[in-house]
Amino acid sequence: EETGRWLLFTSSISLMDMIMHGFLQTPVIRKIATEKTDKEKIDAIASNAFFFSLGIWTILSVIVLIVSFIFSGSQLFHDLRWYPLLGSAMILYNLCWWISNALSDFKSVLIQRIIFCVVSVSLVITFYRVFTRCYVTWA
Repeated sequence: EETGRWLLFTSSISLMDMIMHGFLQTPVIRKIATEKTDKEKIDAIASNAFFFSLGIWTILSVIVLIVSFIFSGSQLFHDLRWYPLLGSAMILYNLCWWISNALSDFKSVLIQRIIFCVVSVSLVITFYRVFTRCYVTWA
């Protein structure tokens, strides 16, 4: 049961992140790649992408929170209440990643990916230990 909840949670969060990627990644990379030399235009494109990301994140967060309150008895939807926090952190990461890709700065992309993986694995291990300790204590 716990594994299923974890897989559904991870899949749902990934799907919401992919929605944001689908709408914004290609246009942002294409626009920045064509304006590589003009820093002002790159800043304008990045700020527009940030605000569009915030808009998509807000819509998804509101949908998740409404659904989680409607189905408040379901543990899966209760877990999804974490999306607004996780999604807001991913906005900045995604934007940095798209800009680095567009500028062909693959060293930065590699460093960002390594940091992301280390932080993600550390959080999973930390939450696993905290939740299993709490579960054992509550049981």
